[in-house]
Amino acid sequence: MINPAINLDALSATLERFQEEVCDPADELGGKASLVNDAAREVGESWSRSCLSTHANLYFRGFCPPATHQQFNTEWGLRMGPQAGWVERRVEEVEAQIEKLSGVQLKDYADSVKKLSNHADELHSLLLVELAGLPTLQGQSAVLLSNIESMKFDKAQQTQYIQAVLQTAPSVSRDLTALTSGLRVPTHAFYESLDYWRESVLRNAKTLIRDVHKLLKRINMDREDAKPRPQSATIPSSQVINVQGPNSRVSINSEDRSVNIINMNAKAFADLRAAADEISEPAERRQFLAEVDLLEEAHQKGNFLAGYQRFISQVADYMTIVGPFIPALTKMLGG
Repeated sequence: MINPAINLDALSATLERFQEEVCDPADELGGKASLVNDAAREVGESWSRSCLSTHANLYFRGFCPPATHQQFNTEWGLRMGPQAGWVERRVEEVEAQIEKLSGVQLKDYADSVKKLSNHADELHSLLLVELAGLPTLQGQSAVLLSNIESMKFDKAQQTQYIQAVLQTAPSVSRDLTALTSGLRVPTHAFYESLDYWRESVLRNAKTLIRDVHKLLKRINMDREDAKPRPQSATIPSSQVINVQGPNSRVSINSEDRSVNIINMNAKAFADLRAAADEISEPAERRQFLAEVDLLEEAHQKGNFLAGYQRFISQVADYMTIVGPFIPALTKMLGG
């Protein structure tokens, strides 16, 4: 039984607000991200291409790409003094050039990405608290809850990009001062990395919203199934009973231990159709439902084996949905 203290409507409303107040603005932020990335890459064309500490802030004069014979020589570095045309730039100078090319205020952009991440973390923490009262779940519901609990909104993707940039540092150089002074992330590469953070947080936030909605839908279904069903009235001994329909039975003063296979089969097909709601793409969902119709038709016509084999081959991509129904379907193979 689902904990009645869990307010499903409130959770759904929170997810809707998160979509409107975080995800939608983050999508719009993608336009600024594209401008910043293009500008940072252009500035990067004038970079020394060395993350060694004393080389990382070197850019060719005027932030212009150097010609082939003007490339920074990482082997000698600054051992023989500054190389012609190469200028050490302060962080503020590189930022000013990126802002000039992009038309975007970098501080506002970076703050927006951080705000997106904080919102996602707050929502995630709230949801985990709200869902803590759930009993032990089974099947697809348990998988969804596990995915929700393990969702991350950290800087992992940004960090991976920065590590890839740092790995380009030369391992051999006559410039021993640079070689022994550690590594430094060039300014333009840092701003490139911000969009990896933005994209990963936005993608995970949308996945979180989708999975919570799916979990809430399953919880609602469980609640409906848990509601007590009305008991049938006792049949008076003098009542006339008219019986019709397939596999109809009447038991008076005795226990009915028979099983109505037709009704069980019909329920299996109905539940299978209901499970199709988990397929987000409308066209794929319609195709899935069409395959269920063909399977039920094959069962009615006594050709269930061939229909079952076709069904399994056609819906192979949805085995996480079909899996719970396999036992019921295989029972039908026996008639």
